Amino acid sequence: MKRTTGLLFLLSQLVLAQEYWNGIPYPMNRWGISGLGVSQTEAGKISNIDINIKKIPIGNLNLDLEIVNPESIEVKAKVKGIKVDYFVLPFLSIYGIYGQLEADVDMRAGNPKIGMPGFGNGIILEKIKLNGKFKTEGDIYGIGGILAGEYRNVFGMVQYTYSEIHMKDGLAKKKAEMANARLGYSFKPKETFITNITPYFGGAYQLMGTQVKAGIGDLNATIDLELDEISPAAGVFLQLRNNITLMLETTWGTRDSIAIDLGYRF
Repeated sequence: MKRTTGLLFLLSQLVLAQEYWNGIPYPMNRWGISGLGVSQTEAGKISNIDINIKKIPIGNLNLDLEIVNPESIEVKAKVKGIKVDYFVLPFLSIYGIYGQLEADVDMRAGNPKIGMPGFGNGIILEKIKLNGKFKTEGDIYGIGGILAGEYRNVFGMVQYTYSEIHMKDGLAKKKAEMANARLGYSFKPKETFITNITPYFGGAYQLMGTQVKAGIGDLNATIDLELDEISPAAGVFLQLRNNITLMLETTWGTRDSIAIDLGYRF
C-alpha cells in the first residue's frame, strides 16, 4: 500500500503544474499556444497511376487504358494553423496541431497507353501529355512530442510528429510521420527584450504515404506519390519578455519552406 501511495503521489507531481521535477526546473511555463505560418514548395515523383475505368467499349471491343512514363508533381502550399503544447517533464513536451492549407498543384502525369486484350503490348500515345494545374484546400491535424536538453549552452532536441491532411472534395489524403533533429547554441543577451537566443541547424526525415485523386478528361485517376525523405534545416528560437516565444526556420532541397511560430506560454 505504501508503494502504491508513493506512486500516486509521484504521478500527481508529473501531471500538476509543478515548477520542478526530481530537482530539475522546467525550462519555461508548462503550457504554450502558438500561431503557425508556413510557405512551402514540395516536389515528388509519381510512382503509380490507377485509372478507375479500366475498359473503354468500342463497338463489340474493349480497350485497356493505362498511364505510363509518369513524371512528377509539384505542390506550392501555404498553411495557417494553431499549436497547443504542454511540458510533461522538463525535457519532454507534447502537442497538438490544427491548420488550414491552400495549395497550387502542377502535375505531369505521363502518357496514355491503349491496348486490346490478346493483341500485342498496346500503343503509347507519346504526343499526348496528361498534365494539369489546379488549386485546392484542406485541413491538417497532427500530434507529436519533443525531447530536448541543454548542456553548457549546447542545445539539442529530437521531435516526432504524426499528421493527416484532408483535402476538400476528397481530392487527396496524406498521412505523414516526421522526425526532426536540431542542434544549436543557446545564449542570453543582457538588458534586451530578448531573454534567450538559440540558433540551430538540423534535418528532417519523413515517412510519407500520399494519394491524389484527379480527373483526366472523362476519367478518374488515383495517383500514388513518392515525396522527398530528407531535408536539411536551419533556424533560430527566441524567448522574449512577457512569456512570448518566436521561432523562424527554413528548409531547402526538394522541399523549400519558410516557417514562423509565434507563441505565448502560461
